[in-house]
Amino acid sequence: MKGIDVENGDLFFVEVIKRDSYTLREIILENVEQGSILHTDCWRGYMNLQHLGYKHYTVNIVLILLLLVIL
Repeated sequence: MKGIDVENGDLFFVEVIKRDSYTLREIILENVEQGSILHTDCWRGYMNLQHLGYKHYTVNIVLILLLLVIL
């Protein structure tokens, strides 16, 4: 998992061995300030991040790939 602080350009990287919603939420809570904007894919493990105090937006990667093939 990776993230960037758009205000100062700081990056963080975390190796994720167990890819489940609990683990990813814990990593986000430890590394991302509440109130931050998160952009993720549509994986269900990211659901409900807004309930943890984040602004959460999703990108449908499958739809983007289909559009690239069509166009």
